[in-house]
Amino acid sequence: MQANYTLWLNGNSLVLIDNSVSASRAEALLDVQLAAYLTAKKGHAIQDAAWHKEYLRVQGGFGCNIATLHCGTPVATQASASEPWQILRDRLLAGVLGTLREPVAECLDAYSAQPDAAIEQLLWVECVRPPDDKGISHVRVELRLILADSSVISTELGFSTAEKLTADWLRQPLSLASGHATRQFDGNYQTHEKVIHSISAGLHDSIKLKQMQYRSRVRTFVSSGAQNE
Repeated sequence: MQANYTLWLNGNSLVLIDNSVSASRAEALLDVQLAAYLTAKKGHAIQDAAWHKEYLRVQGGFGCNIATLHCGTPVATQASASEPWQILRDRLLAGVLGTLREPVAECLDAYSAQPDAAIEQLLWVECVRPPDDKGISHVRVELRLILADSSVISTELGFSTAEKLTADWLRQPLSLASGHATRQFDGNYQTHEKVIHSISAGLHDSIKLKQMQYRSRVRTFVSSGAQNE
């Protein structure tokens, strides 16, 4: 099945967007998410439960409401070492309908096979907090899919580790800190077109300068193979 998606970096998230979503709609949804990320980041540490609560609240206020949310500990963390990317990939695909799962998996695997070092460095800055006084680094990262109908599937991973994180931290097998909770949030969002349309211009203008710092287009997947535009 043909893959037809574009991958974006947006705050602490990698966002895969169906290319049938209009450019204006895609930008509006990215703006909503980025505004929520910046607001949560301003008021709370990424490892705090209040960070996630604020992240969801702001999105809801801008017309992107969480419809279902499941919070738990990833099964993969029961092993001796866990790769953040593999956990995110598997959980996102678990929420994708069968007919779409193959092309989405193809895009994710193509990116993983040829990651963008510059993008992952930017992602590192937003996702990873330097070791605290006990040598523990706290991490929060999200993988998100925007479907053709503008609905959103998301999986977020928050964890802590005493290991030194490498440049390839997303695919680095990690032993997670047992004294800190590891949480995965699997969510489905419903978007309200009228609300998003009414606020999109003002929201875009308010975070225009931030977009240059926190958002980058990573790669477009245009066929059964992955190609760069």
